[in-house]
Amino acid sequence: MATRKEVLFIAPFHNAFIRSDLETLQSVYSVRQSVRNWKVKALIPWRWLEQFFLVLSRARKTRFIFIEFGGFWSMVPAYLGALLNIPVYIVLHGTDAASLPHYKYGSLRKKWIRRICGISYRKATCLLPVSNSLIYAENNYNEFDQLQGLNHFYPNLKTPIRVIANGLDFSKWESDQDYHRNPNRFTAVFNDSQFLLKGGDLIEQLTLEFPNCEFVVIGTEGPKNLEWRMGRVKYLGRLSQAELKAEFYQSSFHFQLSRFEGFGLSLCEAMLCGCVPIVSSVNILPEIVAESGFVVERALLSNLKEQVKTALESTDIERRRKEARSLIRDRYAADLRKQQLLALLSEAK
Repeated sequence: MATRKEVLFIAPFHNAFIRSDLETLQSVYSVRQSVRNWKVKALIPWRWLEQFFLVLSRARKTRFIFIEFGGFWSMVPAYLGALLNIPVYIVLHGTDAASLPHYKYGSLRKKWIRRICGISYRKATCLLPVSNSLIYAENNYNEFDQLQGLNHFYPNLKTPIRVIANGLDFSKWESDQDYHRNPNRFTAVFNDSQFLLKGGDLIEQLTLEFPNCEFVVIGTEGPKNLEWRMGRVKYLGRLSQAELKAEFYQSSFHFQLSRFEGFGLSLCEAMLCGCVPIVSSVNILPEIVAESGFVVERALLSNLKEQVKTALESTDIERRRKEARSLIRDRYAADLRKQQLLALLSEAK
């Protein structure tokens, strides 16, 4: 056991929060990465074979296996880890604990992936969801697909679970110049495939109710279905981190109207930049915003319109703005996630 110095890091892609976890591991361990494209279904058997030989060949040196997301890529390492007595940790980010067929979201809506994730989760040493809501959530905000989370889809799951929230590097979101903040400006962030999932349909309808407000969506050029374009939403497409920060600092409010949300990093980023949040009553979102923002109880235009009207007429926006920043700084620091991850992983034998 003393010879096990290496960590095997497995992910289906790289993004900001996956790279952050990778850097955390690299700060302490020698890390061997296996990041592959799993989108081509014909290649999956070959990927499994590759993983099989990789884990076997590194078994004597591997202290533990660290996997981002549950999916096709998690099954073979989790199974072999259990067989070879190598601890396996799987970080769950949202889609791997969700099934929302009506919004075409969630890995678990697909029968085979649900089974594969089930094998992975049962064989793992510990599951690391980024919020408690990935364990179980009842989202009455939605008309459909209300019950979500591990305990709903895998009621007999015995694997230990440790919630470790995502963390942000606050220095990246500090104001680097004087911005003019528009008191009637709203932002939202989502990509092309998330239009309905993130409430783009409601935002489009809302613009007709508030003609004197500005609505900006970042991350997409807009819905391809022209029938959904009914309002005056300004779609900015993908932006750099610096450009995104500038958009937040020029806005007063930020929408996170998700039908399901594992955590909500863009929400936290906007709050750090002083945007007052307006969120759906889904998963962890009301917990993140607490008393700093406004919560929409149902996915209905009337409910959203009421909260937006209240927000625009609010006399304590500056207090809410300061509280939004403080909440994120107090609860979701990158260093805190790093400390909690390393403390847990140090127990691996």
